[in-house]
Amino acid sequence: LAAIESQVAEARWRWLPLITANWTGRYNNTPGFANTEYLWAASANVVVPLFDRGTHYAEANERRQIRTRLALELDKAERELAGGIRQAGTEVETGQKLLAAATSQAAKAKRTAEIVANALQAGAATSLEMAEADTGLRVAEAVVERERLNLDLAILKLRHLMGAVRAP
Repeated sequence: LAAIESQVAEARWRWLPLITANWTGRYNNTPGFANTEYLWAASANVVVPLFDRGTHYAEANERRQIRTRLALELDKAERELAGGIRQAGTEVETGQKLLAAATSQAAKAKRTAEIVANALQAGAATSLEMAEADTGLRVAEAVVERERLNLDLAILKLRHLMGAVRAP
């Protein structure tokens, strides 16, 4: 956007007159035709653009349209980024709540497995009940790990959108 701004300004500057100057000097140890050892010349040119068949206007308009389009694209990208950051923040909050719930369920499943193990030793429970309690505990622990991984991914996505982490 800054580059196209400079191009728009450059198109306006093309209407200014162009001034060039040139100076040449030479020394020769033998006097020449003019009976002098020094020869010099200076010139100055001024070019004033009067008519260019609308080229300057067309270029200026084209560059202004490009600038407008780029500004709109930049605004769109900024809005999309802000929306992505909000969404990623929501995903992090949801992930934290789901991890807390899964951790609580795993603690309950562990406590249930301990109760069933004590009941099995006392003869009040069967090995099938113990297997079910153990399976419930393993499933609850797997859910905790899955939710922990999902939370880590949500945090990584948020950090990436915030510019703290670069993709490889």
